[in-house]
Amino acid sequence: ALDFLGRAAETGSALARRELLLLSGNGSKTATQSWRDVARSVNIERWQMPVPAQVRFEAPRIVTSKGFASATECDWLIERAKPRLKPAEVYDPHSQGGLRADDIRNNSDTSFDIVQSDLVLMALRERIARFALLQTDDFEPTMVLHYTPGQQFAPHFDFVEDAAPHLARDIAANGQRVATFLLYLNEGFEGGETDFPALGWRYKGRKGDALLFWNVGATGRPDPATLHAGLQPVSGEKWILSQWMRRKSLPISA
Repeated sequence: ALDFLGRAAETGSALARRELLLLSGNGSKTATQSWRDVARSVNIERWQMPVPAQVRFEAPRIVTSKGFASATECDWLIERAKPRLKPAEVYDPHSQGGLRADDIRNNSDTSFDIVQSDLVLMALRERIARFALLQTDDFEPTMVLHYTPGQQFAPHFDFVEDAAPHLARDIAANGQRVATFLLYLNEGFEGGETDFPALGWRYKGRKGDALLFWNVGATGRPDPATLHAGLQPVSGEKWILSQWMRRKSLPISA
């Protein structure tokens, strides 16, 4: 992948060049370097290593991490997401796996499929997987969420409820959504905490900080204590990366 990124940079792709400079940690390349040289200088393993976690709750399992991502990564993700934002939607329990608009969630978001993804995001996903002790194969598409004053995601669960037959089939085919990872991409806004009303606890990370919580208990059953909300910012804009993770095998160990 780095070789292809170097080729793209050599042929004039401005996006590839900026991505290589970010990954290499250099603000610019020297006159004697080729873009393929820059690509070869990237230590991709360094970008995949998580930082230590702080345990906030044991049940449900909630951990946070300071400086999980760099400021340049956060800025990159916002820039990549901004042109593709759309109104956020929720699962429609009355359709066969469809989505619908709902007053519970009035923010905007965008998801990154394989076409929209890049090496910065792929290295981040691997870092998240190592942090959560899961596999990227079990990841749903990564999403970036955007909130302005008055926009929120009201209290909800991230686990998939199996009341409807098509949702039960979804769990059987793809596994339960066992964990949620949030990366806080910016600062400069008031309010906007992630609220866990059943726990009486709110969290607001600084730019680059992360929050990981397990939506299920050790047996894999959904945990109602994971009820949470994305509160609206009082002023400013809030940007968050969200990664849902699935798992088929039980029991679950965090």
